[in-house]
Amino acid sequence: MNSQSSWRARGAGKLVLATALCAAAWSVTAGRTWADDAVEDARAERPETIGQFLTLPSTIDDVALGRVNRAALALQARAQEEKKRGVLVLEVTPGSSPFHQVRGLARFLASDLPQLRTVAWIPKTVTGSHAVLALACQEIALAPDAELGDISLGKPLDPDEQAFIVNLANKRHNQFISEALVLGLLDRQRELLWVQIDRGAAGRAERESRVVLRQGLEDLQRSGAQLPEVRTIKEEGTTGVFSGERCRRYRILATHVLGGRAEVAQVYDLPGEAMRENALTGEVPRALIIRIDGPIDPQLEHFVQRQISRAVAAGNNLLIFEIDSPGGYLSSSETLALTISDLKDRKVHAVAWIPREAYSGAAIIALGCDEIYLRPDAMFGDAEPIELKPGGAFERAPEKLVSPLAKRLESLAELKGRPPALAGAMADKDLRVFQVTDKQTAKIWYL
Repeated sequence: MNSQSSWRARGAGKLVLATALCAAAWSVTAGRTWADDAVEDARAERPETIGQFLTLPSTIDDVALGRVNRAALALQARAQEEKKRGVLVLEVTPGSSPFHQVRGLARFLASDLPQLRTVAWIPKTVTGSHAVLALACQEIALAPDAELGDISLGKPLDPDEQAFIVNLANKRHNQFISEALVLGLLDRQRELLWVQIDRGAAGRAERESRVVLRQGLEDLQRSGAQLPEVRTIKEEGTTGVFSGERCRRYRILATHVLGGRAEVAQVYDLPGEAMRENALTGEVPRALIIRIDGPIDPQLEHFVQRQISRAVAAGNNLLIFEIDSPGGYLSSSETLALTISDLKDRKVHAVAWIPREAYSGAAIIALGCDEIYLRPDAMFGDAEPIELKPGGAFERAPEKLVSPLAKRLESLAELKGRPPALAGAMADKDLRVFQVTDKQTAKIWYL
């Protein structure tokens, strides 16, 4: 990182944010330095990356296959036209699906898609047939405590299905996956061993590691290979699952071990908005405007909830929330924010439009949307909780309320691909936020 600036939220924790929370980046230039030249050189040398984030459902069907197909081909076409690198990030979720549906999607992901990199993001443990979808991608990013594997769930697989999975893994040419490893993920009766091999003359030997079956180890020993270390990483009769931490330790299965979507975006050079899932990918939009005006209280909360339910039931997949509010009850605001955030699970895209102001609880509601748009003079932020004291005076809420709220807003921001630090500072005026620029990629972020 080569440059940084900081600020504190002042007054009642007011933090006015516009473009930053829409595109997750802004920049202020104050004279040129050698670092500025380095940033421009980085931009010129590395092709810009575009991306799309999609969450796969717990049951794969024709709709899911069609959605991934349309998103991948659209991203590929855009990458080729704009001469950029395309990255399709698929969040693979736990679930159960007919194998023929999994095979159809896996076959498409393993097909030749020039200028498009496919990445499986595994934030939670995935076993069974859905693990095959991760193997079909070019790379796998795994959370440290998430596990991946146990494809057969202890049941015999059809020989054709097993052959498809092994061939699929071999076709991807992923250096962190071998045929032996896949067989261990498929069959609980297989033993897996991790070996280190020294190649070359003593003193100048190059060391490599690999996963082998028992027969593979015996073949290496018969060939006279130098094996300084051999470890059993899966015993016979145990489930073949590996956590992100174990993958990192043995350099197997996962290309990256990452803590969340923000880290995925950083590693693959994706702009923040690429990680915000668009429920409309490949779909014809059916839009409806829902207005949130005035103070937010339980009555307004129930009204908006009914509007959302009716809109989704009527088949609308794009909800635009026009927000003009000074805020209100924290509980009502957070409930609406979470309801709106969860609309992505119902294939509904949520957009916040702020023509004038969205303070306090209204700002929290906006953070639940997939996208936020403001007029140039609109105001947005100041979500610090306050308490009404006897006599009608307002005071800042105690720390035991402020810190948890800041954490919840940070989590909501991360879910939507926004800088968590900015959202947290909207609730806690004492938090400091730094704008940082990566001198290699020219990417701007906030910490």
